[in-house]
Amino acid sequence: QSGNTKILLDDNGIISGAGNFQTDGALVMKDVTRISSAGAASFTSIDGSGDLTVATITNAEFTVDASGNTDIDGTLVVDGSNISLDSTSTLNIDNSNTSNGITIGTATSAVPISIGHTTSETTVNDNLTVTGDLAVNGDTTTFTSANSTDPLFIVKNTTNDANGARLRFVKDS
Repeated sequence: QSGNTKILLDDNGIISGAGNFQTDGALVMKDVTRISSAGAASFTSIDGSGDLTVATITNAEFTVDASGNTDIDGTLVVDGSNISLDSTSTLNIDNSNTSNGITIGTATSAVPISIGHTTSETTVNDNLTVTGDLAVNGDTTTFTSANSTDPLFIVKNTTNDANGARLRFVKDS
């Protein structure tokens, strides 16, 4: 016991106390099933399988350094001025909800979005719908199809007026 800090070891080998526990060396705990700390604003625990549970961290820096897999069940909200996700192997962003899907840059209007490096090969695996104008900047645009009646290029005007769809070829001087 030191000042207002008490650390107690009961007859069952349970350590309890109020205040901070600090060691200047390694803290080795063999066959531990749970380590926990409960407070008015937070709860943190590490169970025997190495799972870390944290609830309610407010205005604090929190770092997780995991050498294996880190799984998050539930909702992860990350809010910051600079967020970077880097991988040396594979980086996947998936959603099994086929109604909501995945949205990128939809919370604020006019956010520029870049995909790939200037020399990257970018692949869209299936249908692509562009809502708005499409500008293709490059020397060659190729449409390829293995179907006998394709590729088919359609220019469609959906307004109800006397003007028809137009295909215009323009040479800039």
